[in-house]
Amino acid sequence: MKNNIDRVLVWAAITLLIIATATAFLSPDSTTTRWLLLISMPLLVFAILWGQRIRARYKRMRRQAHESLTAAIRDYEINSNQVMGKSSKQFNTLRDSIEQAGNIMTNATQRLSGSLTGLEHESAGQREKLKEMVGELLVLVSSDDQKEQTKGIQKFTLETEQLINRFVTTVTDLKSASDQIADTFGRMNQQIEGVGNLLNDVNTITAQTDLLALNAAIEAARAGEAGRGFAVVADEVRSLAQRTSQFSEQIRSLLSEIERSIKTVGASVEKATSTDLSVAAKSQDSVALMWDEIQGLNNKASNQSQSITEITENIHRLISEGIISLQFEDIVNQLLIQIGDRSRKMESYLHDVITIQRPSGDLDAAVFQHRAQQLQALLSTADRHFGDLDETAITQSSVAEGEVQLF
Repeated sequence: MKNNIDRVLVWAAITLLIIATATAFLSPDSTTTRWLLLISMPLLVFAILWGQRIRARYKRMRRQAHESLTAAIRDYEINSNQVMGKSSKQFNTLRDSIEQAGNIMTNATQRLSGSLTGLEHESAGQREKLKEMVGELLVLVSSDDQKEQTKGIQKFTLETEQLINRFVTTVTDLKSASDQIADTFGRMNQQIEGVGNLLNDVNTITAQTDLLALNAAIEAARAGEAGRGFAVVADEVRSLAQRTSQFSEQIRSLLSEIERSIKTVGASVEKATSTDLSVAAKSQDSVALMWDEIQGLNNKASNQSQSITEITENIHRLISEGIISLQFEDIVNQLLIQIGDRSRKMESYLHDVITIQRPSGDLDAAVFQHRAQQLQALLSTADRHFGDLDETAITQSSVAEGEVQLF
């Protein structure tokens, strides 16, 4: 509006000057000519001075707006670099925690697998040995030679005591190994809680990035036309913050699945340990009773043989359940690998965004339009990469789902 007034005054002064000049040629001594000259000359000078003042003020406002926008972009770049550095540190810590949890889980499952396999082999050997001893005892009881019967009973008693002691020792060792494994699972749960805390830090960084993008958009709005392109960049950064939040929720869901799997196998180990100790106690009680009632040795031997068979079958069933539960290691390992891949892609994605935002040359609309195109291409690439990860994601939430093959 002020520029239009400047032009109107200049044209009005020029028009009056032309009229005065023409009038001077037609009537040099005219009073009107002198008045026109007196009015047009000051008006022309005033219009020129007024226009210079308006243009100087306009240039000063443009320069201040440009300096404000440049300062906002510089601050935004510094803050973005700090956010990226902190994000990279958190992602590295997250990957280290995931790797540590995987190592602990692998060690625990290897020890548990060895204990269960060893117990199965030991129980099979004890079953065959006890069957052989019971058969010999039955032959001795049906014999007419009392002396041979006494020797057979003594031999049976001694060997049975030795086998029961071996059985109790084996079950006790299994309980000790299971307790160690339970402690290991407790440390794994602490590691998973640590990863959850890291995800909370990532969410905090995401919120800070969203707020930073909002502040940048406000500064761009204040800059007017010169900051329109920068506002587009700020909107893309806010979109990035929202995707980062979604990524954190996906990681939290995967960690919840890992925790459920660990609880499942822990329950199976606890059940197996409790049942085995009960069986060992019953076996010792059965031997003590057999020693007190030597007259009914034939019937008790037959009953003990049946009890041994049931014990062996229960041990085999519990071992099978424990080995099936160990299959969770494969599932958890795949989940940890997918989390690591997703965090690496997310870190690279953030790094590319920060790189695109760094200023280069004059900050005009063309530069910001080019950056917006680069961000759009980056979003398309990210959708494709993260889409591939989503297609290969594991949907199984427990070892009871799907088919499981024994080792």
